Amino acid sequence: MTIISPIRHDDKMTATQDPDPDSITRTEAAALLDVGVDTVTRLRREGLLTQSLGGRHLYSRTEIEAFATNPWISAAEVAEILGVSRARVSQLASAGKIPFHRTRSNKRVYRDQQIRVVKNARSQRLGKW
Repeated sequence: MTIISPIRHDDKMTATQDPDPDSITRTEAAALLDVGVDTVTRLRREGLLTQSLGGRHLYSRTEIEAFATNPWISAAEVAEILGVSRARVSQLASAGKIPFHRTRSNKRVYRDQQIRVVKNARSQRLGKW
């Protein structure tokens, strides 16, 4: 037996099957991340967030909260954290010395916490890149 209940669909009510209790709307995801709804959509299109329940704009609260505590950052931000140039960041990524992820538009992005681990390891070694 299918249970029909109302769920939010970006501030609209629609009748559908009971959603995953972990699911939140795009608007709620934007509020958790302190960004606009368009930014959430862009992050999904780049493959940095995943959408749940088919074509609906629902996301996993767990994934959004994890994203908020360990965001993807750009090469410019990595360069600032490590104290090197953006070109050097690219060299380090190509050499496999720092982890990265390629977005669907082929840009490299980096996890903030992973870069901070690399920075701490480097400062303990006191070596150069």
